[in-house]
Amino acid sequence: MKLAVALLLLELLALANIKIGYCNGSAYIGCIQSEREALLRFKQDLKDPANRLALWSDGNCCTWAGVVCNDSTGHVLELHYKDETSKLIGKINPSLLDLKHLVYLELSNNNFEKAQLPVFLGSMGSLRHIDLSRAEFTGMIPYQLGNLSNLQYLDLSSQIPLSFLYLENFSWLSGLSLLKHLDLTGVDLSTASDWFLVTNMLPSLQVLKLSACSLHNSLPELPIANFSSLYTLDLSPIPDGLQNLTSLEHLDLRSNNFISSIPTWLHKFTRLEYLSLRGNRLEGQISSVVGNLSSTIKSLNLDYSEVQGKIPTSIARLCNLRSISIIGVKLSQDISQIIDIFSGCVSDVIEIVDLRDNKLSNQLINELGQFKSLQGLLLGDNMISGHIPSSLGKLSSLQAVSLSNNKLNGTLSEIHFANLTSLLAFYVSGNSLTLKVSPDWVPPFKKIKSLDLGSCNLGPQFPSWINSLEHLLYLDMSNSGILGTIPSSLSEATQLESVDLNSNSLSGPIPFIPFNIRLLDLSNNALAGSLFHFLCSERNEAKHSMEFLILANNSLSGELPDCWMNLQHLSVLKLGNNAFTGALPASMGSLTSLHSLQLDHNNLSGPIPASLQNCAKLVVFDIAWIGEKLLIMILRLRTNKFHGHIPAELCRLTSLHILDLSHNNFSGTIPRCINNVTAMMNQSNSMETDLEYYTFSIHFIIRFIENVLVVMKGRELEYNTMLKLVRCMDLSGNNLSGDIPEEMTNLVALQSLNLSHNFLTGKIPENVGAMRSLESIDFSGNLLSGRIPQSISSLTFLSHLNLSDNNLTGKIPLGTQLQGFNASCFAGNNLCGAPLPKNCTDQNVPIPAENENGGEDEDEMGYWLYVSTAFGFVVGFWCVIGPLLINRRW
Repeated sequence: MKLAVALLLLELLALANIKIGYCNGSAYIGCIQSEREALLRFKQDLKDPANRLALWSDGNCCTWAGVVCNDSTGHVLELHYKDETSKLIGKINPSLLDLKHLVYLELSNNNFEKAQLPVFLGSMGSLRHIDLSRAEFTGMIPYQLGNLSNLQYLDLSSQIPLSFLYLENFSWLSGLSLLKHLDLTGVDLSTASDWFLVTNMLPSLQVLKLSACSLHNSLPELPIANFSSLYTLDLSPIPDGLQNLTSLEHLDLRSNNFISSIPTWLHKFTRLEYLSLRGNRLEGQISSVVGNLSSTIKSLNLDYSEVQGKIPTSIARLCNLRSISIIGVKLSQDISQIIDIFSGCVSDVIEIVDLRDNKLSNQLINELGQFKSLQGLLLGDNMISGHIPSSLGKLSSLQAVSLSNNKLNGTLSEIHFANLTSLLAFYVSGNSLTLKVSPDWVPPFKKIKSLDLGSCNLGPQFPSWINSLEHLLYLDMSNSGILGTIPSSLSEATQLESVDLNSNSLSGPIPFIPFNIRLLDLSNNALAGSLFHFLCSERNEAKHSMEFLILANNSLSGELPDCWMNLQHLSVLKLGNNAFTGALPASMGSLTSLHSLQLDHNNLSGPIPASLQNCAKLVVFDIAWIGEKLLIMILRLRTNKFHGHIPAELCRLTSLHILDLSHNNFSGTIPRCINNVTAMMNQSNSMETDLEYYTFSIHFIIRFIENVLVVMKGRELEYNTMLKLVRCMDLSGNNLSGDIPEEMTNLVALQSLNLSHNFLTGKIPENVGAMRSLESIDFSGNLLSGRIPQSISSLTFLSHLNLSDNNLTGKIPLGTQLQGFNASCFAGNNLCGAPLPKNCTDQNVPIPAENENGGEDEDEMGYWLYVSTAFGFVVGFWCVIGPLLINRRW
């Protein structure tokens, strides 16, 4: 498993604030009855997992969560529900029309289930503020919103890249003369060719955000004329005349993917405080950006912008610089040099330094302690070496530290954390560090939420100081040399959302762990016993938050318990390489959110429950119902005890890239319909993206990239990021009989085919050479007969071949690849010719006189063809030239 955690800096550097409005202490008792009833009808159409609307029932509606009323009249003025951790689910009831005095509506970051934006909002004429961002609406934005003449703030932005909203034109916006803030980020505006003309004429507009809106198809040619009040501009493309907006304070040009030289007119923006050129293909040096910036700049972002060079010394003059982010630019610079550059006036004000994923080298120096205002130090994924300086512990303002995946070594001690009382996130995995603290150490970072100590030496005991971190959400202590049992204290840490303890030496049973954890990885340990008490505890019956459960490569045993209905949000389940027995329980069919199910290398048997066809989202699995509803890409049942025939329904899995049924007890023939698996026939039909899954929290994103062990070329290899390019079929180690279907040769995109150690008979398909993508073939240990087809020599990518231990006869076809293989690849047959030492003229080597079509063997035919051609040439030559030679006139 590859697990990547992306820091959400804004949330890490400022505790999440959930905006809930209340009546402001007025002595007014009782709200308007009709408006109270309207709110109750609004509530009826919503599911509320966090139960935040539970008090919306009795009493004064002005005291309800999210409701703000007028002190004098009792009319509802504002309605808020924005919660990063628990979303409302359902639809917006038209009862809101009865809130005649509503001026503020915020329902962002909820789940309105791909519904249309309500048209009736255009009739709520008092509205001044609408925020429905990231609320999973779909369809066209209703033009009726143009009737809201009092509107000042409109945010309909979508979660990039999951936008479902679009807009055909901007004409309806022209009447919103009071509009100050417009955010349509992620909305499809590719056909809205009038966007510039309309927004340019909005007299009050101050903030315009149209990033990632596909505006590149409709760029205006006119220069920018108005926008006199605009101070924040966030666009994907850069319109002509942008340089005339010299009053801009905030310029966001991120995620453009446009090819351009670095703008030379940045020096004109004398009031500029924020500049983002992130995610563009810019030509030029970093120094040309910095050299043109005004000293007013506070925040600079050049992430993934393809600029070149190093951070210049001239940045030292930007004495107001609070934040600098240059990720993934490959600076190839000495980190100590960068610290020196920032050591002037910048050191007094700099708050965030984010230089992840570059090629920074050398050692961190003790001068790091001079940055007293530093809140974020993010230097992960570089080549920084040496020890972490003790001066890190002096930075009392520090909230986020990322030093993961460098070449750091040495010891972390209590002095490194002495004054880090503000710390919220600490990432140092992927180094060679050892943490040494006293047994009774109490960490000063009481409010920490994310702690990543993967690959650090923490053992041998489970660190007891973890118990004091009452706000911890994310914990990674993988590969940390921890021995013994999992402490029961983990059961009480109900706030935890992600726990990764993989690749340690943990033993004993799995204790009770609350299912509010979203990710639990205990793989690659020595855990033993049953899963019953872990999965079927009554204490977990009401908890349904777990999304990733990784318990592979342990010594867990017994039958799988039948209580999977307690984990209805589970997306990835990995239980491979254990000692589970018995059949799959029917309750697994309740895992309707499951994408990946892996149970390989166990002792499972019995029928596959039909209830698994309810798992319609399955993409990767080792055991699953073979049904036409599923868009399966990977199917592995490797190394179990399943028996019976391979079902013909398997041919319905047209998206299948990897099929591994090896080392079971399957019998019967290979289905001839196998050529219906179109993903193995079309070389361009590869997975569009990596198989990856996400879960979101306030302070981090858990990114899980699928990994699968695939036997290729005789070796078991692990694929993750390259998994989308792999296509293979492994049916080896079963009791299959009959011939190899000729239809299988239609699978021209297949890279590896392993049918070894079965009881297959007949001949190798004559057209096997049509499978031009094959890199590996293993037909060994069967009862195949006849000759090796000549077409196999045309497989130019073939680098692994094993045809040993069959009944094959005749001469090995000539071909560069075939003669380059070891003789053992053809042993145990009655074959002759290179690379075997046996010459085909030796006695007792049968060379078939006829092929299956009744004609002569290809090699013999080729010989006589050459002889007859030569004879024909000689005869033809003398028939024509002979008479001319004896003709004296000629």
